[in-house]
Amino acid sequence: MKGCSIESCDREFYAKDYCRLHYIRNLKHRDPLKVMSKKKDKLCSIKDCDGKHVALDYCAKHYARLCRHGNVNYVRSEHIKICLVKRCDEKYYALDHCERHYKQLRYV
Repeated sequence: MKGCSIESCDREFYAKDYCRLHYIRNLKHRDPLKVMSKKKDKLCSIKDCDGKHVALDYCAKHYARLCRHGNVNYVRSEHIKICLVKRCDEKYYALDHCERHYKQLRYV
Protein backbone atom coordinates (compact mmCIF):
# COMPACT_ATOMS: atom_id res chain seq x y z
CA MET A 1 0.00 0.00 0.00
CA LYS A 2 1.19 3.49 -0.87
CA GLY A 3 2.47 5.74 1.93
CA CYS A 4 3.06 9.45 2.53
CA SER A 5 5.66 11.09 0.29
CA ILE A 6 7.38 12.81 3.23
CA GLU A 7 10.53 10.76 3.94
CA SER A 8 10.31 10.66 7.74
CA CYS A 9 6.56 9.85 7.73
CA ASP A 10 5.31 6.27 7.70
CA ARG A 11 1.56 7.02 7.71
CA GLU A 12 -0.63 5.66 4.95
CA PHE A 13 -1.54 7.62 1.83
CA TYR A 14 -4.57 9.98 2.03
CA ALA A 15 -4.46 12.37 -0.97
CA LYS A 16 -2.00 14.03 -3.39
CA ASP A 17 0.97 11.96 -2.20
CA TYR A 18 0.46 12.89 1.46
CA CYS A 19 -0.98 11.32 4.57
CA ARG A 20 -3.94 13.11 6.16
CA LEU A 21 -1.73 15.19 8.52
CA HIS A 22 0.61 16.49 5.81
CA TYR A 23 -2.23 16.97 3.31
CA ILE A 24 -4.11 19.26 5.72
CA ARG A 25 -0.92 21.16 6.59
CA ASN A 26 -0.28 21.64 2.88
CA LEU A 27 -3.83 22.95 2.36
CA LYS A 28 -3.68 25.37 5.28
CA HIS A 29 -0.09 26.62 5.10
CA ARG A 30 1.13 25.66 1.61
CA ASP A 31 3.87 23.71 3.35
CA PRO A 32 3.36 20.08 4.47
CA LEU A 33 6.28 20.31 6.92
CA LYS A 34 5.15 23.46 8.74
CA VAL A 35 4.55 22.84 12.44
CA MET A 36 2.58 25.47 14.34
CA SER A 37 3.87 26.32 17.79
CA LYS A 38 1.47 26.07 20.71
CA LYS A 39 0.09 29.37 21.90
CA LYS A 40 1.15 30.51 25.33
CA ASP A 41 -1.67 31.75 27.51
CA LYS A 42 -1.44 35.51 27.51
CA LEU A 43 -2.35 37.46 30.61
CA CYS A 44 -4.29 40.68 31.02
CA SER A 45 -2.25 43.80 30.29
CA ILE A 46 -3.51 45.60 33.41
CA LYS A 47 -0.88 45.82 36.15
CA ASP A 48 -1.43 43.34 39.03
CA CYS A 49 -4.15 41.44 37.13
CA ASP A 50 -3.54 37.73 36.53
CA GLY A 51 -6.65 37.10 34.41
CA LYS A 52 -6.33 35.22 31.13
CA HIS A 53 -6.36 37.26 27.93
CA VAL A 54 -9.78 37.42 26.23
CA ALA A 55 -9.69 40.38 23.84
CA LEU A 56 -7.63 43.51 23.16
CA ASP A 57 -5.01 42.36 25.70
CA TYR A 58 -7.57 42.42 28.56
CA CYS A 59 -9.12 39.71 30.73
CA ALA A 60 -12.91 39.22 30.70
CA LYS A 61 -13.48 41.61 33.63
CA HIS A 62 -11.45 44.49 32.18
CA TYR A 63 -12.75 43.95 28.65
CA ALA A 64 -16.35 44.08 29.93
CA ARG A 65 -15.58 47.33 31.78
CA LEU A 66 -14.10 48.77 28.59
CA CYS A 67 -17.17 47.82 26.55
CA ARG A 68 -19.73 49.01 29.12
CA HIS A 69 -18.07 52.12 30.48
CA GLY A 70 -15.27 53.01 28.07
CA ASN A 71 -12.71 52.69 30.85
CA VAL A 72 -10.96 49.54 32.05
CA ASN A 73 -10.44 51.03 35.53
CA TYR A 74 -14.09 51.93 36.09
CA VAL A 75 -15.34 51.16 39.61
CA ARG A 76 -18.99 51.61 40.49
CA SER A 77 -19.53 54.40 42.98
CA GLU A 78 -21.21 53.75 46.30
CA HIS A 79 -24.99 54.15 46.46
CA ILE A 80 -26.64 56.66 48.78
CA LYS A 81 -27.23 54.77 51.99
CA ILE A 82 -30.14 56.85 53.33
CA CYS A 83 -33.62 57.45 51.85
CA LEU A 84 -33.88 60.59 49.69
CA VAL A 85 -37.13 61.74 51.32
CA LYS A 86 -36.56 64.67 53.69
CA ARG A 87 -36.57 63.80 57.40
CA CYS A 88 -36.42 60.07 56.63
CA ASP A 89 -33.28 58.42 57.97
CA GLU A 90 -34.14 54.85 56.94
CA LYS A 91 -31.67 52.77 54.99
CA TYR A 92 -32.31 52.80 51.25
CA TYR A 93 -34.19 49.87 49.73
CA ALA A 94 -34.52 50.61 46.02
CA LEU A 95 -34.15 53.61 43.73
CA ASP A 96 -32.50 55.46 46.63
CA HIS A 97 -35.63 55.25 48.82
CA CYS A 98 -36.45 53.28 51.92
CA GLU A 99 -38.87 50.39 51.56
CA ARG A 100 -41.90 52.40 52.68
CA HIS A 101 -41.27 55.33 50.31
CA TYR A 102 -40.32 53.02 47.46
CA LYS A 103 -43.67 51.20 47.78
CA GLN A 104 -45.46 54.56 47.80
CA LEU A 105 -43.66 55.52 44.59
CA ARG A 106 -44.45 52.20 42.99
CA TYR A 107 -48.19 52.38 43.59
CA VAL A 108 -48.70 56.03 42.59
